[in-house]
Amino acid sequence: MADTSLKRPVAGPGHFVRPRLNELLDKASQNPLVILCAGTGYGKSRAVSDFIHGREASVGWVALTEQDNTGPRFWEKFARTVAQLDGALGGKLLELGFPDTTEKLNQYVKIRKQFPPGREVILVFDDLHLLTEPAINRFLERSLHTTPRNGIVFLLCRDIPRINLTGIQMKGLVSMITEEHLCFTQSELSQYFAHQDLPSVRPRSLSKIHHDTKGWAFAVNLIALSLKNSPGYEGYVQPAMRQNIFDMMEAEVWNVVSEPLRRLLVRLSLTDHLAADLVASLAGGSHALLAELKRQNAYIRFDSYTNAYLFHPLLLDFLRTKQDLLTEEERNDTFGKSAFWCNQNGFTNDALRYYENVRDYAAILSILNEFPMQIPTDIARASLAILERAPKDIYYKEAFFAARHMQVLMSLGYWEKAMQAAKSYEQDFLRFSGDDTLKNHALGSIYYVWGILRMQMGISDDSYDFDTYYAKMDGYLRLSPINADQIAGFLIGPWISMVGAARKGAQQEFAAALTRSVGHLTSCLRGRAAGMDELCKGELKFYQGDIPAAELLIDYAWEQAREYGQRDVTHRALLYTMRIAASRGDRARAEQALREMEDSLSAEEHASRFITYDIALGWYYYLLREPGMVPGWLKKRFAPYDNTAFIENFGNQMKARYCYLTKNHPPLLTYIEELKHRESILFGRIEMLAMEACIYFQRKEKRAAFDTLKQAYEAASPNGVVMPFIELGKDIRTLTASALRELSPGIPRLWLDEINRKASTYAKHQSLLISDYKNITGAGGKAVLSPREKKVLKDLYNGLSRSEIATNQSLSINTINSIVNNIYEKLNANNIVDVVRIVVERNLL
Repeated sequence: MADTSLKRPVAGPGHFVRPRLNELLDKASQNPLVILCAGTGYGKSRAVSDFIHGREASVGWVALTEQDNTGPRFWEKFARTVAQLDGALGGKLLELGFPDTTEKLNQYVKIRKQFPPGREVILVFDDLHLLTEPAINRFLERSLHTTPRNGIVFLLCRDIPRINLTGIQMKGLVSMITEEHLCFTQSELSQYFAHQDLPSVRPRSLSKIHHDTKGWAFAVNLIALSLKNSPGYEGYVQPAMRQNIFDMMEAEVWNVVSEPLRRLLVRLSLTDHLAADLVASLAGGSHALLAELKRQNAYIRFDSYTNAYLFHPLLLDFLRTKQDLLTEEERNDTFGKSAFWCNQNGFTNDALRYYENVRDYAAILSILNEFPMQIPTDIARASLAILERAPKDIYYKEAFFAARHMQVLMSLGYWEKAMQAAKSYEQDFLRFSGDDTLKNHALGSIYYVWGILRMQMGISDDSYDFDTYYAKMDGYLRLSPINADQIAGFLIGPWISMVGAARKGAQQEFAAALTRSVGHLTSCLRGRAAGMDELCKGELKFYQGDIPAAELLIDYAWEQAREYGQRDVTHRALLYTMRIAASRGDRARAEQALREMEDSLSAEEHASRFITYDIALGWYYYLLREPGMVPGWLKKRFAPYDNTAFIENFGNQMKARYCYLTKNHPPLLTYIEELKHRESILFGRIEMLAMEACIYFQRKEKRAAFDTLKQAYEAASPNGVVMPFIELGKDIRTLTASALRELSPGIPRLWLDEINRKASTYAKHQSLLISDYKNITGAGGKAVLSPREKKVLKDLYNGLSRSEIATNQSLSINTINSIVNNIYEKLNANNIVDVVRIVVERNLL
C-alpha cells in the first residue's frame, strides 16, 4: 500500500481470508465504481478490506451512520477522510463546505482534480444505505459520474443506492456484487472451520450449516463461536428472528466477556463515534480492556484506515437494550468525553448535542466562542435549538448565555427576534439582585452584541446610535473586567462603513459613532477593533478620491491593528493599500501588500483569512485583466443573499468583477437588479450601478446606460464618492465622453468632466501596471523560463521539496532557493498552490 498517513490494518486472531472474493473484487475493480449490495452480516466491509490489502493504493474509508444525514456532518466526515490521504486537499474541502449548489459541486470537482496524478485512489462508502438525505445523494451522484481515471469507488450498502447511476451503468462502468457473491460456499465453510481449529465438523454438518445459513457470514461466525465453546455441537439456531440473534449474543458474547468490557460496550453504544482515542478514553486507558475488546473480532473490527472500531449494527442494537444498566455517572462521562472528542476533531454539531445531554452549557458556550460573530448557519441552527431548550435559570448561571443567544439569532438573520431578546435580557439583568460580577458580565456582553446588531440595522434605518451600547458595555465591563476572548470577535463586513443611505453626512455620522465605539472597545477588550475607526475614515477618503489622505489613514490603521493583533482590520487595510498602489500603477507595492496578507495566513485565530486573501488576489488579477488567475470559487455563481454585512456578500462583490471582466453579463445584471430591491451598503451599490451603466453602453443601449449612470451619480454625489467610477478606467471614460457629447440630462457636465479626466489617468496607470506585470511574466502574460527553471518547475509540480529537488538536479540548496524565487517572480506566484494552478492553466509543462 502507498505510504500515506493510514496504516495497514492488522487482522485479528482467527481471521480468514477468502481468495475467491479477492479475485472477484479484482475483476470488479476494473470499473471505476463497485457496488456491494447485501444485507447485514454478509461480510461486505471485511471482503473489501482484505482486497485492499493486496493493492498499492491510497485508501479513504468513510464509515457512515444515520447521524450523517445532514450535509455539514456528512461533509465533515468525508473531508477529514480525504485529509488522511492529502492534508491540503482535505483542508480545501473543509473550507468549501458541503456542496449544496451547482457552483460548489463544480468547485469540488476542480479541487478533486488536484490530487497527485498517477497514484491509485480507492474510496469506500460503508453503510451507504443509511444516507437518506437527498442533497447528499445528489452530491454522490454527481461525484460518481466524474470519478478520476486513477480512482475506484466502493459503495457498501444493504439495498440499492438512492442514486441515479443510469448513465454510467449504460456505459458498462459499474460492477455489482450481491449476497449471492458474498455467501460462503461449502468449500469455504470447510476451510474456515479448519482455520478456526474446528476440524471435527463433519461433512454432513457442513452441508446442513450451508443449507440453513445460505452461507450468511454473520451466522457462520456465530456458529463457529458456538462450536468453539461446545466441541462437537452440531445444532444451529436459524437467524430468522431478531430476538434469537440477541439471545445468541447474550450467550456467546455478553456472558463470556468481563464485566468491565460489558460496561464499556454499552457505553460505546451511546456514541456515534468509535475512534480509537475516544474508545481508549472511555476505557480509562486500560490496555487489558482494549486488548479484550479487539479480541471480539466476530462483531467488532478495528479499522486502521480510519483508526476506529467498526461494530456490527446488530451488536449495537443489542447493546442499546442494555443501556439501563449504566449509572448516571457513566452516561454523563460517556457523553462528556464524546463531546470533547467531537469538538477537538471538528464534529461541532455532535459536540453540542452531547454536551446538551449532560447539561454542560458552559462547554456549549465555549464552543460557540470559538467562532467569529458570524456563526456558520448549520451550527447556528443547532445551537439555537439547544439554547431555547435550555432551562431558563441557566441564563442567570452563565454570564454570556444571553449574548450567545442574541449572536445565534443574528447569524440566522433573525434581527427583530435578536432585538426583542436584547431588550428582554436587559430588563431581566437590570433587575437581577444576585452576583454583581455575573450581572456586569452579562449586561456588558449583551450591550456588546447589541451594538453590533444596531450597527448592522443602521444599513436600513440610517440611524447610527450603536456607540451608546458600547458606552454601556464599557461601563459594566470596567466594573468587572473580562478577557477579550470570552466574547465573539468583532464583525467586519465587505466595507468598514455600514451605511446604506446616500444622505449627505451619513458617512461622517457613522465614522464618528465608530470612533467613539472603538474607544470603548479597545479600553475594556484589550484592543478589540483597534484601527477600525481610522480605516473607516481612510475608506471614505479613498472612495472620495483623496488618495494621499486615504493612504495616511489606512497606513495608521494598519499599524494600530497590527499592534493589537486585529487581523481582520490589517487584511482590509492591505486590500485598500493594494488598490491605492494599482491607482498609481505601482505593481511592486500592490504585490507587497498581497505578500503581507499571505504571511498572516497561518494565524488560525483569524477565521476569514483565506476568504479575504482570495478576494484580494481576485482584485489584483481583475486589475491585471487576467481572469484565469482569479481563485476558482470567485468564478462561480453568486452566493444567495443572506445579510449584506456577512462575508459571503464580500465574495459576491468580487464575483461581480469577474463577470464584468469576462463579459458574462446576464448573471451580473440579475445580481445587480436583486441588489436594488434589498438593503445594501452605499459603496457597493454605487460600484454595481456604475458597472451596470458601462455594461449597457457596451451593449449599445445608450439610454439605459445614461439613466443608470444618473442613478449612480445621485447615490454618489451627496458624499462626493467618485472612486467606483474612476476604477472602471477606460470603460467609464468612454461612457462619460459620450454623455458629455450628448448632453445627458440630470448629470452635471463638471462632474462628467472630472470623472472622465480622472478615469483617463487611472486607465494609464492601470496600463503601466499590466505592462510591468507582462514584462515580469513574459510577453502576453506567458512566463519565459530558462531550461533549468523548467526542470525545477517540473519537480515542484510533482510535489518534491526543495531539498529533494537539489538532490535530483545535483545542485546546492541555495541555488535551488534562488531558482525557485525566480520562478515565483516570473509566474507571479505567491505559493506552491499558485504554481500548480498556473502550470495547469498555462500548460507550461
